[in-house]
Amino acid sequence: MRVFYFEPENRAYRKSFLDGLRQHSRHEVVAFTLPEGRTPYARRSALLPFLEQLSGMKAGQAAPLPAQEESISAADRVDALITTDAQSLCDLYALGRQWLSALPSALFFHERSFHIKPSQRPSDLQAGLNLLYSMLAADRLFFSSSQHQHACLDSLPALIQPIPQFRGKGRILQSLSEKSRILRPGIALRELDRWRHELKYNSPTILWNQRWESSKRPDEFFRILYQLADEGLDFGVVICGARPEPDGDGGRPMTDPVFDEARHRLGDRVFHFGYVGSRAEYANLLWMSDIVVSTAEMDYYPTAIIEAIFCECFPLLPNRLEYPKIIPVAQQSRFLYDAPAQLLEKLKYLLLDPLEIRSAHLRTDMLAYDWEKVIAEYDRALVELKPAFRTDVIASPHSPVP
Repeated sequence: MRVFYFEPENRAYRKSFLDGLRQHSRHEVVAFTLPEGRTPYARRSALLPFLEQLSGMKAGQAAPLPAQEESISAADRVDALITTDAQSLCDLYALGRQWLSALPSALFFHERSFHIKPSQRPSDLQAGLNLLYSMLAADRLFFSSSQHQHACLDSLPALIQPIPQFRGKGRILQSLSEKSRILRPGIALRELDRWRHELKYNSPTILWNQRWESSKRPDEFFRILYQLADEGLDFGVVICGARPEPDGDGGRPMTDPVFDEARHRLGDRVFHFGYVGSRAEYANLLWMSDIVVSTAEMDYYPTAIIEAIFCECFPLLPNRLEYPKIIPVAQQSRFLYDAPAQLLEKLKYLLLDPLEIRSAHLRTDMLAYDWEKVIAEYDRALVELKPAFRTDVIASPHSPVP
């Protein structure tokens, strides 16, 4: 089948996800994307060139897609529409009803992308309602993990409960739950072997390759490193991962003060500092590192951690979130910790016995998350979009749940 995938925010993880899906799926995924670095206004205005391309396809005008060298003709057909939560599916259906009304659709929800936090500001409420409308319009909702799914759906009641004279709230929420599915994101793990090498830094190296945001608890991570340094232990640190988003004017993102302080206090122990946009350079940092640590309080799907473990880093992870699911049960006591004090002790043990670092042997277990292993589930989900199209019970606000 042919699937049209609309992704106006084609960068970082979203770009990697789309590239992997297109490369491995047995279906043909035709992507419409924009160049990286566009402002929110430019991303939203991507609807117009997308619809122009779509109308040209239906009219038999072969025209290349933006940022790609692809063309489609009138003989081609589209079997389904996929978009992400960054874009309003309702806008697509409203503006392109001549071409899209008969297509089943799905929303892929990516990490950090679902925020419904009602406040007194009308703009916050409207943004939440726009996303809710897209969820109602979609035939399927795909989440990366059960934690991700619950976090998203559990935030909806606070949005719709205050709406007056709306008796069908329960039915609406039930319908969204019933059309939700969990699809583990595929990871291009085997690709990392292209840059595999045996070079290491002179000191045992601790890796931070997660986002620079408070939910990952970098303050706790660096506090433990300061303790290790104060005790005179030999180690280095690689600090990469994505920085906070640029501001609304398209300016440079602000560096978290916690990271600035760490760069200053750790000094020569910092072997690398900052985000790397090159996959080759990123892989090199993974292979050069020895221990990957997470202190996260929120991590819907630990892609970066899985990549580091595949590159033979020894993992030390909190015993929460999705982390216990990626570690074999028989070895969880070795790689998981329950409190910061336990993480500190485990790190000390590894730094004092570097041979132990080489004994993790979890690389093969991580292959379960490679695109080659998960793509069959994605292909089935895409095929099932057709019978799901308009077969769900319509949740009418005039029919309260019995």
